[in-house]
Amino acid sequence: MAKTVGSPIGIGALVVLNDQFGPGRIPKGVVRPVEKAVWESVLNRLESESQIRMVENQFNLAQARALIGGGLENVLRSAVKKCANFFDQVRKSLSLLILLFSS
Repeated sequence: MAKTVGSPIGIGALVVLNDQFGPGRIPKGVVRPVEKAVWESVLNRLESESQIRMVENQFNLAQARALIGGGLENVLRSAVKKCANFFDQVRKSLSLLILLFSS
C-alpha cells in the first residue's frame, strides 16, 4: 500500500531556505522547492522506489509562506516544549535510577 505525503515536503524545504537566507530573501537563481523541477523528480522517485505518492499536484508559494509565518512557529514552539518536558522526565528517571543503584 502506498504511503501518502503532502505539501509538508515543500514547506520543509522552504523553511530550510528561509532559515539560511532569511524570510523573503531567497536569492535569484535558487530553485525554490515549490517549483515543478524540484518536486516532480523527487516525488517520481519516491513513488517508484518507495511506493509513496503525493496528494497535491500543485503547491502555492504564498500558501507555504503563510503557513511558515503563521502556524508553523507555534507548532515548532509546542514541539520544543514537548521535547524539553520529555528530556526533563528522562533526567528525573535517571536521577532516581542512580540513587537506587548507588545505595
